[in-house]
Formats: sequence, C-alpha cells, structure tokens
Amino acid sequence: MWKLWKRCPFLCCILILFFLLCIAGLQKGDGLKKEDVVAYIDTPLWERAFDITLIESSQMDDIYSSDNEPNTSVIETPTPVPPTATPCEQKPAATKVPTPSSICTSEPPKKGITRFETYTPKKINSPYYSDAGMTALTTDYEYQKVDNSYFKDAAFIGDSRMLGIHDYTSLKDQADFFCESGFSLFQWTRGAKVTWKNKDQKVDLENIMKNNHYKKVYITIGMNDLGYGNEKNHGKWMKQLVDMIQRNQKDVIIYLIGNLHMSKNRNNLNTEFNNINVNARNVETAKLADGKHIFYFNINPLYTDKDGFLKADITTDGCHVYGYCYEKIEKFLKKHAVVLK
Repeated sequence: MWKLWKRCPFLCCILILFFLLCIAGLQKGDGLKKEDVVAYIDTPLWERAFDITLIESSQMDDIYSSDNEPNTSVIETPTPVPPTATPCEQKPAATKVPTPSSICTSEPPKKGITRFETYTPKKINSPYYSDAGMTALTTDYEYQKVDNSYFKDAAFIGDSRMLGIHDYTSLKDQADFFCESGFSLFQWTRGAKVTWKNKDQKVDLENIMKNNHYKKVYITIGMNDLGYGNEKNHGKWMKQLVDMIQRNQKDVIIYLIGNLHMSKNRNNLNTEFNNINVNARNVETAKLADGKHIFYFNINPLYTDKDGFLKADITTDGCHVYGYCYEKIEKFLKKHAVVLK
C-alpha cells in the first residue's frame, strides 16, 4: 500500500475519498443500511403486501381497534369530534369505532347513524383477515328519492362491479365513471391510474379531483384487495382515498358502497377469498361513515340468499352478477340520496 501511495498519491486520495463518500451515503443519505436493504429484498412477497409506508404520516395513526369482542347488541358510530380535534378512539359496546374526519363546511340538515349487527366471530388463522364479529348496515338517514338529474355532478370510482354499473345502467349518461377490472386500493395508494370511462383514458384520481367539481362521489372498491394486507390496512387505504376527495372537493357527499358477498361455491375459507374477509373489510369501510358527509350502503340484501351467499342463479363466477341485476342497485341509489337544503 505504501509503495502504491508513493507511486500514485493522487489516485490513492481519490480512492480514499470515494470510500468515505460511500460510507456516508449508506449511513446518512437515505437512512438505510446495506443489511436493511438486503433484508427487505429477502422479505416474502405476501409480507410486503402489508407495507403501508407510502401512506401520508397523518394517516398512520392507529385509530382502528384490533380487538373485536363478541356482543349481541346493535352498536352505533359515535358522534364525530370537531374537525380541529385530534382523532381519538371511542368504545361503544366493547367495540372501538374510529371518528372520521370531515372538512366540509355545510352539512345536510340531519345526521345519519351507521349501525353494526354483532355476532360471535369465528377464530381465523390468517395474516389477511379476521372475523369482525359484526356486520355493517346501511347508514340510517332520511334519504330522498331522485331521478337521473341528481347524478349530473357525480363521480363513480371503483373496480369491475362499478364497471358493471357503468355498462348496464343509465347512470353513465349523467355521471363521470373512473373504474376498471382489477382496480384496487392497494394499487391506488401506490400511484396507479384508473380509466376515465367517459373519455376512455387513464387518469390520476387526485388530479381529476383537483381539476373537476363533484357534489357526490360513489365508491365501491376492495374485492381485488382481499389478498393485500388485512382489513385494517383496507380501512386505512380507504380513509386515504376519502380524505383525498374531501381535500379537493368542497361540501362533497361521499357514498361508500359495500362489496358484494360471494356465492356458496366460490366462498373458500382455506383462502382469503371468502365472505368473512369481505365482511371484515366492509366493516372497516363503514366505520368511516359519519352520517353527515359520508354514508355507507350495504347492498348485499339485494343479491344474497338467507344465508348471506350471493345467489347462485345470478352469477357465473360467484362474485359478479349478471348485467340485468345492476338495475337493482340503480334503483337503490335513486332511493337513497342525500339532498342538501
């Protein structure tokens, strides 16, 4: 080494400086050490699905309860705290329900209540979901009956089920639809675009919300998230979507449409594709309803049998309904409208 130094001192200085910069970069540049990077790469893919580091830090407060104790009563969401207050948990009937945020300035004349029917949950051994021990019901409210004109300033966001509403109802002639098969919350939180059906082009949802004005936004999404994260991840990702819409749309009314159950033949408790998982994620979605600006719709009674399974005679794959069936949800939406005074 000394001989090399005597022969090429300038080259040795360059090598030493380069070595020091490399060390500084690993230790300080991005906060990651080499072993941390290698550990992440070696992490199984299914575990990476639970990564929620891309969600804004303000969304990361753990306002969701992890303990769903069985209870035979009907519980209600608590009265929301003022927008300036710090989000906190309240625990009615042994079940904690988060207080949703709201930034709207004007309110519907009355407040709706989202109720949850409780039952004894099953023990589930899965990293993707647990049994919520309760079922979310449609938010109670004095809804109004409306015609097609109500949807002229509405946006519909979702996956293939929302695509069905677009393809098989008259609502596509009134509203803007942002939907496609396979679209998921997991993808959206990681920057995925979605198809604007009215213009047949891929768009960024946040840019759409910044540059267009909607008074109503309908959302049905989550079936493609059943194998990503768990129901708590689902709730946080859904809240991120709701918060983004509220940041960009003044006085918007948001309708959260629960996901459809699966048929008995498609329901598989050995995988994450089953009704217990669907129900658990619907519950987390319904917890965001505040009865003022956010409402939850449980549409499963329109399509399920007495045991809660999607009726076998209205589906071919066990999770999508035939085209003619979407007429029911169109009628449901027209009978469940929040009309501002």
